[in-house]
Amino acid sequence: MVEFIKPKIKQPQYSKCKKELKTMLSIGRNAKGNLEENLWQMNEINLSYQAKFTH
Repeated sequence: MVEFIKPKIKQPQYSKCKKELKTMLSIGRNAKGNLEENLWQMNEINLSYQAKFTH
């Protein structure tokens, strides 16, 4: 996943979430980090925001 996320940092369309991408990279590179768990948490937050603003 780190190989997929790293090029996204330099792309202008991801400039607003650059800090979050860097955090994900550091979690993915850490031996004790669980990047997949972090991504699932972010997905849950995103879904809750979508539900909040669509109803």
